[in-house]
Amino acid sequence: LVLNRPLVLEVTREPSAEAIISVAERVTPRPDGGTTTFMALWGNDYWALAYAQAFQGRLSDLNFVDHNADFREILADGDRLLTFEKTFYWQPVSAWEERLGRLYLSSAAPEIVEIGTEPPLAPADVSPGPELDMGDGMWLRSAHLSPGEGGDWVLTLYWQVEDVPSLDYSVAVHLLAWDPPRGADDVLLQADQVHPVYGWYPTSRWSVGEVVREHYLIRVPDGAAPQAVRIALYHTDASGNFVNSPWLSLPFPD
Repeated sequence: LVLNRPLVLEVTREPSAEAIISVAERVTPRPDGGTTTFMALWGNDYWALAYAQAFQGRLSDLNFVDHNADFREILADGDRLLTFEKTFYWQPVSAWEERLGRLYLSSAAPEIVEIGTEPPLAPADVSPGPELDMGDGMWLRSAHLSPGEGGDWVLTLYWQVEDVPSLDYSVAVHLLAWDPPRGADDVLLQADQVHPVYGWYPTSRWSVGEVVREHYLIRVPDGAAPQAVRIALYHTDASGNFVNSPWLSLPFPD
C-alpha cells in the first residue's frame, strides 16, 4: 500500500470504494472462529478493502488476498474462500477450475460467492423455513425474507438436489401486489437469474444431495404495498415457451 499510496488514496476516496467495502461487510464471521479468506482482484477492489482494514478498523474478520494467491492451499488449510460475484466476469468458473479442479459455488451474502472444491454447505446448514418439491429432483428446502440495507429486503433460498437435474433451470423471483397475480401489473418487481448463484452455477453442474444457497436483494418500489414474494424454477421448451415449476409464496412482512 505504501508504494501505491497516491493511487490508493485516489481510489479509496471515490464513492465507489465505500460501496465495495459495504458489500464485503455483509459477510458474517464463521461460528467456529475459523478463517475467512476474501479474494479481491488486484486494483480498485483490493485496495479499497485493504485500506478499510488497515486504516479504518473495518473488515477485521477477513483475510484479504488477490488473484495471485494459492487458492488450493487456502482451502486445504480449512479457510472459507469468498469473492465478489462480479469477479467471475473477469475470472470465470473455467479459470478457477484450471487451478482448483471441480468447483462448487454457493452465495455467502448478497453479491458474494463462496468457492469450494467440496460443497460449502451441508443439509444441517439449512435455515428453517417452508419447503417445496420443484420437480426433476430439485427441492427448495427453505426460503425467508429479512431486512437489508437502506430499506431493501434480502431473500435467502436454500436449494437441494435429490437427483441430478435433467435441465439447466433459471430462477424466478417475483414481488407481488396480489398473490396469485391477476395480471402483469401485480408483479411489482422481478429478480430472475438465468442460473442460480448470480447466474454462475447452472443446475446441471450440481451433485446429488448438494445444498446451494442464494441471496436476492428486493427493493420495494416507492408507494407499493407488496403482499408476497414468490419463487419458482423455469426453463424454455422446444417452442420457446416458458415452463414453470410449482411456485412457493412467502407473505411479505408488514
